[in-house]
Amino acid sequence: MAIHALVYFLSMYGMAWIICYGKISLPIRQYFYNNKDSTPLYFLYELTKCPVCTSWWLALATLLTDIPQYIFNYEYDMMYLFLPFAVSGLTSIIIDLTLEE
Repeated sequence: MAIHALVYFLSMYGMAWIICYGKISLPIRQYFYNNKDSTPLYFLYELTKCPVCTSWWLALATLLTDIPQYIFNYEYDMMYLFLPFAVSGLTSIIIDLTLEE
């Protein structure tokens, strides 16, 4: 179970990094930048500048699936719903601080 959780948290960071810095997502980020006058696109533009924020929203998106319940083996209780958010954000902060130059 611990290895599943580690893979989950690292994949949240990996997806956030790809969205924020990857070449594959560059056209999407440029589109958000060019159309940042509209409020929803400005939010997405600002979101793609922060991998920690992006990983938090990705963890929220995974709650629409059964992945966190499979990994952490919990019932859907409000306290345990916070776990993927908190730890994915914390993982992203730790990795970002480690990789900063």
